[in-house]
Amino acid sequence: MVGEAQEVTMDLAAAHAMAPDAKLVLHQVNVGTGEMDGDTLATYVDVFSDIIDNKAADVVSMSFGSPEGGDNADGNRKAFHAMAPVFVVSP
Repeated sequence: MVGEAQEVTMDLAAAHAMAPDAKLVLHQVNVGTGEMDGDTLATYVDVFSDIIDNKAADVVSMSFGSPEGGDNADGNRKAFHAMAPVFVVSP
């Protein structure tokens, strides 16, 4: 197992450990290079909007597969701020 697969496996294992009876559904987004550009943000917003519109989840957890600090911190912060309105205005 490498890269993204390890990250996904750890995230699902952690969620299962905290809520063993929960139904876990994985919505995996292919963002190509992983750069936080406009197309990537639009893809995330589309997926989250679909989850919200279809009431597909009570809880949504995001993992970008990179640390919150260091070289990726600014990009992750921009991504969060770009996606936050989707959650704030959701019913």
